[in-house]
Amino acid sequence: MTREHRSAQYGAGSTSDHAGSRATPGKTTQVMASYASEPPAVQRKQDAVQRKGGSAEPTPPDPVYQYGPGTKHLSDCGPASVLTLLRLMNLETNLRGWILAHRPMKGLWADPAYQKVYPSALPSIVDPQEELDVARACTGLGAQAMRGDGYRLSAPITTHDGVMKVTDLRAALVCLLQVIGAQVPANFDEILQYANEGDDSIGGIDVRQPGSKGELLRYLYRHCADDKAIIVLGAPTAWHPDAHGTQTVTAAWGWGGAAPSPGGRKVGIDPSSGHFVVVHSFNRGTKKFTVLDPSFARPQYVSPDQLVEFIANRGGSLANMLTVPLDTVQSWMPATQP
Repeated sequence: MTREHRSAQYGAGSTSDHAGSRATPGKTTQVMASYASEPPAVQRKQDAVQRKGGSAEPTPPDPVYQYGPGTKHLSDCGPASVLTLLRLMNLETNLRGWILAHRPMKGLWADPAYQKVYPSALPSIVDPQEELDVARACTGLGAQAMRGDGYRLSAPITTHDGVMKVTDLRAALVCLLQVIGAQVPANFDEILQYANEGDDSIGGIDVRQPGSKGELLRYLYRHCADDKAIIVLGAPTAWHPDAHGTQTVTAAWGWGGAAPSPGGRKVGIDPSSGHFVVVHSFNRGTKKFTVLDPSFARPQYVSPDQLVEFIANRGGSLANMLTVPLDTVQSWMPATQP
């Protein structure tokens, strides 16, 4: 989610698809008649992730909500999506423990200057913006320092509120894992792969062309099955020219919900710069993807056409996605960790 001077309200609440407001100027929505390449039923082990089945699956955790109480920034969808991956692996508590241990302190309390920036930073509580800022700081020049034993967080941790680069997603995740004690292998880039890497690469396809939909869907089906989840960069589907000739979002990404999520706030967006979400799973019974969108407080359930359109609306010729095998990454934690 990115900065924009205009405002749009959106969040969880309505379950309608807002199909009438999903068209994008200059685009023709190609509706696929069937999905012959849907994934087969998968036999899964029971593990900490507890995800994905056939026609019925456990409810995933809520995404890290970038617009919840205490948040201040407009463009934290990238950090929130990376934090959502930690939540899926039951590692968010580990990160919060690290934050509590690395604050600047005055006695039992956070330094007053620090607490002024992060007012909810109490002795056993992590401020929502504090957690988002730690994830963003993992992409900057201070990422190496964060891995040191004597490191202390500053106030503020970061002042940056720009769009996280898609190429920073992997670095941010690896940094967060390392600060909480994960033994990240040297070949992590062969395990955490972008869509233009590896034998399964589709990075060269033009996602704006109708003929690419089948290949893109097959990739999505494969990469959100088993223990995998995908961070996807896309753009809103509900655009229209306003009186000044600019484009603004008038509905919640086109996949349901027009009111702010409970406790949420009004936000500003720039559709042209894109938005990160986590694609968690595909349900063969409902034919819906489960999307953990940080601009919503609850999971969203999205049709294949809606997800393809979301990706295609970002523009460009590459499918901007990072696949994370959750069980594998979770196994990098020391055996004593939960």
